[in-house]
Amino acid sequence: MPLLKRTPCVVGVFDDDDKFLQGLRFVKEKNLNVLDTFTPFPVHGIEKILNVPRSNLAVAAFIFGALGFLTGLSVQVYMQGIDWPNNFGGKPPIAIPSFIPVTFELTVLFASLGMVGTFFFRSMLLPGFEPKIYDPHATSHHFVVLVEADSMTDDINNILKEAGAIETRQDEYLEQNGPAPLPIKMK
Repeated sequence: MPLLKRTPCVVGVFDDDDKFLQGLRFVKEKNLNVLDTFTPFPVHGIEKILNVPRSNLAVAAFIFGALGFLTGLSVQVYMQGIDWPNNFGGKPPIAIPSFIPVTFELTVLFASLGMVGTFFFRSMLLPGFEPKIYDPHATSHHFVVLVEADSMTDDINNILKEAGAIETRQDEYLEQNGPAPLPIKMK
């Protein structure tokens, strides 16, 4: 069963990235809690406004790359030097310089596939994860901010309108900590 944390929120929709950034600054100046933002393209400066920490995806890339390096090197050393040693042109069975191309390619392959898998898992884009759509135009031309709602919801609506939002509405922010159950058809 998925662990869903439901938080009441106010959804603010902006139609311009500059207005969106100014609106975020304005909302943060009012000491409101921004739960999440959705943009159709990367908006530079949003991380600094929201104090988002640097991603650890580079650490995952290094770990998967090291795993690929060790896999490529150990498989070649085992096959060429231990399992079936052959003499190719007078080279020793374990000739490390000749192992570099395959080792490099496996390092890149493991790092890239590992980063993609880590990204999909961390952003919950795997099968069984049900995304919540807050604005259908957030992938094309709208910028969406979710502000935590408390007893002063009308004040938050007014603050978002004053910040430049073209639309505000109440909704529920779903913070998903695990996969949603797959739909089961019962007869």
